[in-house]
Amino acid sequence: MHIQQQIRNNISTLLNSLDIFATVTEDRQYLIATDKFPAVWVASEDEEVEEAAKQKGCVPQAQKRHYYTALYILIQANEGLQNELDKVQEAVEKAIAADPSLQGAAEKTILKRVNNLFAEDNEYVNTPVGAKRLLFISTVHTMSTDPTKALHQ
Repeated sequence: MHIQQQIRNNISTLLNSLDIFATVTEDRQYLIATDKFPAVWVASEDEEVEEAAKQKGCVPQAQKRHYYTALYILIQANEGLQNELDKVQEAVEKAIAADPSLQGAAEKTILKRVNNLFAEDNEYVNTPVGAKRLLFISTVHTMSTDPTKALHQ
């Protein structure tokens, strides 16, 4: 299994263990019913790869990879929507900070960015729904010939 998938799976497992989400998914779901909230979608985004150490004529090459994983948190609340989103964000940040290696899949995982998203009452949403996008970066060293195994494992 590719390291990127291992990271995504381990984040999902960690989020399921928090017992705060009714739905944790890695699959793109365009419609998640509000009765399945709070929900989180764990999505792989970008990947940056660079040579870890330049060694002339050395094949395979050690690589330093940065995996960007976005967590889209969705909640519904009639009052205190922002506060509820903040509480969920805090729980997620603490859980990942407690295991930044994500069960050994990465060397470290850090929070890079947070985006707050809100849906006001309109023709598509008839209830207060809020979302946060938390972008985490996981760093891993691999060999160019095997993107399934971290070198530190």
